[in-house]
Amino acid sequence: MHSKLTTVPIKSFTGRELVELGVLVSSVDKNIQQKGTIFQFATEDCESYVISVQIKNGEKFESSLKMSELLVLQEKEQIDLVVVEHKFVVNVSAIIYFLNKQFVVQCEINRASQRRVPSSLDLHDPNGFI
Repeated sequence: MHSKLTTVPIKSFTGRELVELGVLVSSVDKNIQQKGTIFQFATEDCESYVISVQIKNGEKFESSLKMSELLVLQEKEQIDLVVVEHKFVVNVSAIIYFLNKQFVVQCEINRASQRRVPSSLDLHDPNGFI
């Protein structure tokens, strides 16, 4: 029996919110204003993340991040990382904290719900001892 994978809800934030959280450091392209820019974060497994960005003029950009790669950068003490088609700079430690805070609890709930819990029917002992 195949169980349907439960996905984690997409989270949306404005550029301003991400700046206030310390996640977004700056826009590389000075023509892109953080005001009116929407960032959406999505994941199914809390290892791979997709970041979709829609800027005020309607342009859309997308990129992906892997938690394992972010952790390596953090271990190497890299402070900033350019993401989303080289348009934005994020703080490595802050984005790790942010992604964990936003998604890890839901991912753990999904993993737990996907584990098959044996029912009382599965415990049938042919010798009648259970």
